[in-house]
Amino acid sequence: MNRKLSGMLGLAVRAGKAAVGEQKAMEVARSGRAELLMLAKDAAAHTEKRFQNISDFRKIPLISVGDRFAMGSAVGREIAVVLAITDIHFAEQIKLLAQAQEG
Repeated sequence: MNRKLSGMLGLAVRAGKAAVGEQKAMEVARSGRAELLMLAKDAAAHTEKRFQNISDFRKIPLISVGDRFAMGSAVGREIAVVLAITDIHFAEQIKLLAQAQEG
């Protein structure tokens, strides 16, 4: 995960615009407040399936970036497998940075 993307994730968390962890992210997604779901590339298959299902059902974009340690480091934790971004502006910037990282 590049430094810009990592910094943007950390900023979203510090601003209170992100839910970190499976349970919190699922609650935010189910409530309709999630603008973007992020999943670590090394997430368990059942976790990936659960969040793909909620993404499809609620029409929330889902992207996979980095591994659980990179995502955790970005948000000030040891590991993080799932994030839900609740602010549309953060979500758009994060999607752009994630696309730039891939390409």
